[in-house]
Amino acid sequence: MAKKKKKNRSFRSRSNAPAKNASAQQTATVKKDVPKPKSEGSSAQSKSQKGVLPVKWANWLFLIFTVLVIALTVTPLRIIPREWRSVLAYIPVVIMALVVFRKQGVKARDIGFKRSKPISYLLTAGIAIAVYPFASLISSLVKMIIPTLFIRDDIEQALSVGHIVNAVALVFLTAILEEFLIRGCMAGSYLSTGRYRATVLLTALVFGLVQMTATGFLDAFVLGVVAALIYVLTDSIWPCIFFQILRKGATVTFTLLEPTLRENDSILKYLLARDLGDPLIEAGSIVAAAVGLVLMVIFIRRLAEVEKSTHKLKACNAGGGGKERLATLPLIVGVIALAIMLIFTDYAAYRAAFGY
Repeated sequence: MAKKKKKNRSFRSRSNAPAKNASAQQTATVKKDVPKPKSEGSSAQSKSQKGVLPVKWANWLFLIFTVLVIALTVTPLRIIPREWRSVLAYIPVVIMALVVFRKQGVKARDIGFKRSKPISYLLTAGIAIAVYPFASLISSLVKMIIPTLFIRDDIEQALSVGHIVNAVALVFLTAILEEFLIRGCMAGSYLSTGRYRATVLLTALVFGLVQMTATGFLDAFVLGVVAALIYVLTDSIWPCIFFQILRKGATVTFTLLEPTLRENDSILKYLLARDLGDPLIEAGSIVAAAVGLVLMVIFIRRLAEVEKSTHKLKACNAGGGGKERLATLPLIVGVIALAIMLIFTDYAAYRAAFGY
């Protein structure tokens, strides 16, 4: 009897062995499947592996660009025209960015070089036309308040000396290079943190400073907000480049046609606020700016519906998002240095105007 009991116990233990092994394997797989808490360093590595440029690298690229712009502006290089110096500052930054992209595994598609819908380009054109009277009104108000400090931008500077070919070339080059750095590198990196409103405002601030005129900062900031919204909603850099070409092309067109508009007393003179002072021009400019703002809001909402990104537009209005800091030390230093340089540049123009 004792022998039979021992045999039954050994048989039961053998039969229960596979069940125990199976349960042990299940608990092991469950432990493997449970995600471990990630540290900040590991999260940054995961973001870079997914093809996102880290925020610190994007801000360092902007600081390098700022140093190059200041160096080219301060250095008396008569061989290089003034309007081309900011373009030359972009070239080393673009090369550095491509090297960083290769190391971080960032592809062209990751920073916005992707196709967009044809209707998005039509809506972008409508936004560019609608916002132009408002931006022109702001620029003319600043010119009226501080006329001696009003410095022309690079394109108007090229046109003033009769370089139409240079102006057209600047339209395309600056549009591509500015959008690559500000929207592709910086905004693309900032959006990965989920902070939509901060992305729009910071990139608009940078865009305003990059225009290289302190008195033209306000209208450039408004246009920078609009361009950032287009990038957020379309997730593509091409509509932003198209918006820039239309904006800068309008500057070239109206600068060339301004004498003709004045001689023929065209209605455009009353709508685009090229020269405030006449009550009719002021009234027409205000009405055009108000109507343009309403149309711009309609076009932006329609663009969000077409691109199925209404949630992004709501996130821009609501603010908040991730907790990662966007305004790191390189960005702060670059913004302050560029702002100081622009103020001193306009102050030098002020002294030259009054003969100090």
